[in-house]
Amino acid sequence: MKDGDGEFRINRLILRSRHGCPDPLLLQMRTASALNRAELQPPWLPACAVLCIRRLRNPAPASLSASWAWESAVAAPIDHLSRSAARPALGAVPANAEAVLFMDRAEMLACLASDWCDGSLTDRWWWRSLLKGADSWSMVLNAWGDAPEYVPAALEHLANRGMAVQFVRNIGSSGLRILLRSVTDSFAMAELAAQVAAIPDFVIASPAERESTITDEVTARETEAILLPDGLPHTAPWQRWVPECSGAGLNPLQQCLLGVGLMLARAPHVARSLSFATAVRQWSRLEPDTERNTEHVQVTAEEVHVTVGESFSQSEVHAAVSTKAEQRS
Repeated sequence: MKDGDGEFRINRLILRSRHGCPDPLLLQMRTASALNRAELQPPWLPACAVLCIRRLRNPAPASLSASWAWESAVAAPIDHLSRSAARPALGAVPANAEAVLFMDRAEMLACLASDWCDGSLTDRWWWRSLLKGADSWSMVLNAWGDAPEYVPAALEHLANRGMAVQFVRNIGSSGLRILLRSVTDSFAMAELAAQVAAIPDFVIASPAERESTITDEVTARETEAILLPDGLPHTAPWQRWVPECSGAGLNPLQQCLLGVGLMLARAPHVARSLSFATAVRQWSRLEPDTERNTEHVQVTAEEVHVTVGESFSQSEVHAAVSTKAEQRS
């Protein structure tokens, strides 16, 4: 298995001797030496590609002592498998596929996220070979957190599939903070990291909850404005470049991961500027009155009830929210 860092990794190696092996340790050392010296990279495959081969038999067992002959014999089937490998990024992979290929780590991360979202991750034999983790989410978090430099391109792949919003929506606050920290550290965005770290774990009602408590007279955009902190600008700093965030029902941390990640892919010079970090600070209302803003969100979510079927204007709903907040302050 080629892991995308220009190195091959073998998860399981079985050694057999036709005529018995008087010295198993010597055989193991000889095999390890041959593998360490071998140049098995298919000449056409980019160094950043990730190739996962399910099973490969030794085509020339008798030539192991002559490493050059063995290397040549093994390189041929690896090259053949790399050329015929299934591409998960391009479509469904047959269950009997002997190899899968990702052209770079970002493509691999996007496919991993997609399989996690649709619940098929544990059904893919290659993820069990490629990744570490006690469960599906651990595999995803470890893979994404260990390769933050590929996160922007991976999110772009997901956005092209229409799955970026679903992916970030499925991530909890702790996972979002880990990924945001990894990305901002990787791209030397210290000012932005400080602003993101101060964003509270706001809880926004799900679309289903909104439909059951708010009349159709209040639009989805107005609903988001009501549930976000008081005075939060309707337009996020990344809105011009990342329209996927608009009306998606994402909480501030989810918006940050998607917005910052796709900004780094689409407008990196803007995303890494001090003015962008300042805009994020203003957008997230990280001011001295943050505590009051947090209370306002809680009042809105828990104490303001709108009966289905009744028609209220946006100003009337805001007035109800303000009254409740003043009563508690």
